[in-house]
Amino acid sequence: MTKLYWFRGAAILLLLLSFQTAARDDGLAPLIADELDISLSKARGGAGAIFLYAEDQLDEYDFDDLIDAVPEMDSLLDAAPEVDRDSRFGRMSDRLSDFDSSRGGLAGLAASFEELNMDAEMISDFLPIIYDYVDSESGERIANLLEDVFPNEF
Repeated sequence: MTKLYWFRGAAILLLLLSFQTAARDDGLAPLIADELDISLSKARGGAGAIFLYAEDQLDEYDFDDLIDAVPEMDSLLDAAPEVDRDSRFGRMSDRLSDFDSSRGGLAGLAASFEELNMDAEMISDFLPIIYDYVDSESGERIANLLEDVFPNEF
């Protein structure tokens, strides 16, 4: 009888551990990749570029709240591509930053998507998925902060 309880306990523990592992595999990047039918590396890089732009626009405390909402934030930020300053959007980013850092940052965001071989228009496909994810993970306040960072053109 004791062995049966031990066996059931071990089985339940293994089941819980498998759910926890599956939850770690889920996250924002796989969600974006599935919904947009793109590679996981493009989903990570695009989300990371979006969050890098948001980091420049938000104050430190608001960005910390955003980090709490996206557990894989560090890996997403690391996946954001380096912008080629000689590319069309890279040059535009540099020029615009001299006049308006926000517009220069948007051009840099577009350049990041270009580096990932995605059109800048894809940013508008990423954003609603990111907003919904952040809203579900941390609530409307943080999602609204993020939405306020991006102009309505997206």
